[in-house]
Amino acid sequence: MTEPENGVSDSAKELSSTPSISKKRRFQLGAYQRTKSAVLQAELLKKAEKKVKKVQEIKVELQELNENSPDKCLSNTSNAKQPRKPSQISESCSDKLNLSRSQQMRRKKRTLAAVRSVHCVANTRPTNSESKAANDGLWTTLLGTASASEMATYISQSKMCMEKVLPGIVNSKIKEYQLSTPNQVRSMRVLYEGGLLGKRKYTRVCNSCDIIETGDNKKRKCQIMEGCEK
Repeated sequence: MTEPENGVSDSAKELSSTPSISKKRRFQLGAYQRTKSAVLQAELLKKAEKKVKKVQEIKVELQELNENSPDKCLSNTSNAKQPRKPSQISESCSDKLNLSRSQQMRRKKRTLAAVRSVHCVANTRPTNSESKAANDGLWTTLLGTASASEMATYISQSKMCMEKVLPGIVNSKIKEYQLSTPNQVRSMRVLYEGGLLGKRKYTRVCNSCDIIETGDNKKRKCQIMEGCEK
């Protein structure tokens, strides 16, 4: 057995020459818990912000519904400060007032709210039948308070009445008269008066009062009003 050199045995040299085993890295549980808690808190905060925003939107909608309710609008109308400029129709068109668009819409909204409350329309979004009840009340009130000359002014200066309402009424009345007994009697009188007329002459006589000359040897059918032929 050999003596150890420098006092170090062979077995000790072998141990020192072998590679050292690295220590296992410990799992950072505390850091993991802190990260997980921060992510969870962020998600909870995001959900809470969404819920708060939704609650605020619901509050705004409820406040608007409360303000637009018939009773609320009626009380606001009665307690509101009287406007400085009265409602007055335009001289050229009775479909509009001599007010700004926002003022017209505001007054129209208050008027409808008051009328709906008076004529038993409680819904803020009325059905067709409920809207008709409010319109019937407006119409009968207008007929009962406006004079005949005022009604004539309203209708004659209204583009809607003159272009979309009256032509349809007049045309239907003309067709009704064409099929009536008095018109048949008139036609028979024209046909046999002064002797029996031929078909061409009868047509010419009937249309003689309906055709007018427009110049340049042109003719056109007479119109009682725009969109309403005689």
